Amino acid sequence: LPGSDMGRGFRQTVVGTYVQDDWVLRRNLSLSMGLRYAVATVPSEVNGETTALRNLTDARPHTGQPLFANPTIRNFAPRLGFAWDPLHSGFLVVSSGVGIFDVLPLPYEIQSGELLAAPFYATGTATGLPAGSFSTGAYAIASKSTTGLAQAYFEPNPKRNYVMQWNATTQWRLPYDFSVKVGYVGSRGVHHIFRVRDANMVLPTLTSAGYLWPTPRGSGTRLNPSVGTINAAFWNGDSRYNAFVLQVRKQIHRSVQIGGSYTYGKSTDTSSGSFEGDEYLNAISSPLWFDTRLNRGQSDYDVTHSMKVTYSWQLPAPRYDFRPADWVLSGWQLGGVIEVSSGVPFTPSFGGDPLGVNSTDTNVDVPSVVSGPDCATLVNPGSVGHFIKTECLQVPRSTPEI
Repeated sequence: LPGSDMGRGFRQTVVGTYVQDDWVLRRNLSLSMGLRYAVATVPSEVNGETTALRNLTDARPHTGQPLFANPTIRNFAPRLGFAWDPLHSGFLVVSSGVGIFDVLPLPYEIQSGELLAAPFYATGTATGLPAGSFSTGAYAIASKSTTGLAQAYFEPNPKRNYVMQWNATTQWRLPYDFSVKVGYVGSRGVHHIFRVRDANMVLPTLTSAGYLWPTPRGSGTRLNPSVGTINAAFWNGDSRYNAFVLQVRKQIHRSVQIGGSYTYGKSTDTSSGSFEGDEYLNAISSPLWFDTRLNRGQSDYDVTHSMKVTYSWQLPAPRYDFRPADWVLSGWQLGGVIEVSSGVPFTPSFGGDPLGVNSTDTNVDVPSVVSGPDCATLVNPGSVGHFIKTECLQVPRSTPEI
C-alpha cells in the first residue's frame, strides 16, 4: 500500500573465540580437544525500525528492539577427536570425532519478515472476495481495511540452535598403492528455525482420529482476525542425518592417480528451509506449524546414493635449455570429476486450500497411501506417462473431493 518503505539498516555483532590442542598420548595414539564460544547480538535496525507481534494473537505489533531474547549467551561448543594406529605401521588408522556447531540467528533469518511488516511496510490482504472483484475490487477492499496488514512474528524466547556431528572412519593402506577408507557420518540438528509464510490460519482440533478442521470447509475463524498475513519464525525444527561412506584411491603411476567415493545416506527433518519455508521445489511456504511432527520426512535436499570418481595426471614437463620455456610448459596437470547420484524426493499434493485453513498463502494437503503388494513403491521407474502410481494414492478423509 502507499507509504510503505522497504529500506532497512540491519546491524549485528558476532564474536567468537576458541581453544584447541593436540596430545600425542602414545606413539600410535593422538587426541584432539577443543572448545569454541560464539555469541551474536540480536539483529537490530539502525533507525529502530523493527516490528513484530509478541504473541500470535496480538492486535498490534511491538515496535523497537530487541526482536527476541538472545539465545546465544551460553553457546559453548566442545569438540573431541582421536586417531589410532593399532599396528604401529601406518597401514591401518582408526579415527573418530564428535563436536557441537552453533547456528547463529543471523539477519537472513529475520529479513523476510521484517521487510514486509507493518507499520513500516503496509501490505493489505483481502480474502473471501465476491465474484468479479479481482483485481481492482480486491485492492479497494485491502486498502480500506485497517486490520488486514501483514505482520511479522518471531518466537520471543528462542532456544539455542545447534548441530551435533560425529564420525568414525577406518583407513587401510594396501599393497600396490591402494588406499581404502570406510566411515560412518551422522548429525543431529536441534531447534532449527521453522519458517511459515502465513501462520494466521484456522487451527484444527486434535481428536482420536487426528487433527480435524471445522466443517464445512472454510467455515472456521483464523487465529488472529485483527491482522492479515503473519510471517512467522519458530525455533522448533530438527534434523537427522546418517551416512555410510566408502573411498578408494589408487596411485597408478607416479604422475597418475584415480579415486572414487560412494555415499549411502539419509537426511530427515521437519522443514528444510531457513530463509523461507519453500526454498526447495518439494517444499511449501506455509507448513503446518502447530505440530512440527506432521511435517517430518525426507529432507528436500536428501540424496540417497552419491558416487564420485576423480582422476589426475601430472603431465610430463619438457626440458629446454631456455629457462622461460621450462617455466611456462612445466607443472601442468590434467584432471576431472565424474558425479552420479540419485534424485531428490518429491511429494504429490492437493492444492486449493483443501483443509480449509483460510490462510492468505497457498495451502496443500497430501494424499493417503493405499496398502497392498503393488504399492510397496509409489513410482514406475522409466515410465513417462504413468510415473506416479496414482492407483496407490487416495484423497484423505479430512479432504473434500476435488
